Amino acid sequence: PVHIHEVGRDRRKMLAVALAVAGSALAVPFKGPNMNGDYVISRTPNAPTNETFNTNWEDYPGGVEYFDVYMGPITHHYSEVFWTELPETEFPPEIVQRFQGKGMAIVGYEVDQVRRKGSKDVDGSILQEDVSVPINVAYNHHHDMTILGAGSRMEKVPYDPSDPSVPVMMRADPNFVTMAVEHTPSKIGLPTSAGLHEGNGGEYRKSYHGFAPGVAYLIDSPRAAHVLPMQIDTWNRDEMNL
Repeated sequence: PVHIHEVGRDRRKMLAVALAVAGSALAVPFKGPNMNGDYVISRTPNAPTNETFNTNWEDYPGGVEYFDVYMGPITHHYSEVFWTELPETEFPPEIVQRFQGKGMAIVGYEVDQVRRKGSKDVDGSILQEDVSVPINVAYNHHHDMTILGAGSRMEKVPYDPSDPSVPVMMRADPNFVTMAVEHTPSKIGLPTSAGLHEGNGGEYRKSYHGFAPGVAYLIDSPRAAHVLPMQIDTWNRDEMNL
């Protein structure tokens, strides 16, 4: 989820993501509803009419676990565009310790934008739970997330602005792209980073971010997440209630 904190007429937000992890030795397989409810996806052309793709995480074959990561905050004013990388966010210590020297299989993720439990509401009261932020208040144009293992770090790499192979959505900085660079190869032959660059815009909450069973992002010794969000502040404080 993404969390938004109010300070005067600024908006401070935190991006939080729930990562779904599959494995052969799950501690406690997840049972419960999806974070963002049902995901409706289109049928593949010529697919059997009596079969559907199950998007409920609790029904994933073999089970999944998940953990939450909150990233941010993001601060901006009405009509401003925020297109800046956020500080790297470490994973929970128990996750880092559990997968140190081992591979994690990431089969999907969910994301939301929220005002976080314990933060101050616009009326001065304290929020008792995470509250999702309406899309007409904070428009998520796109977000690029990188999962980092112990063998990789984020670095600013110079690029040629005339190079058409550099994606437009990576050009938040006119001179550098921030990307994962491996400094220590995996001893178990796995990637040391993973890019979750789906780039969803306003439909990001209700888009299904998951693989078919048997497919996953694999990463050795996962330790942290890095995100480059592009947020547009569409909340007119004088005309719109939150």
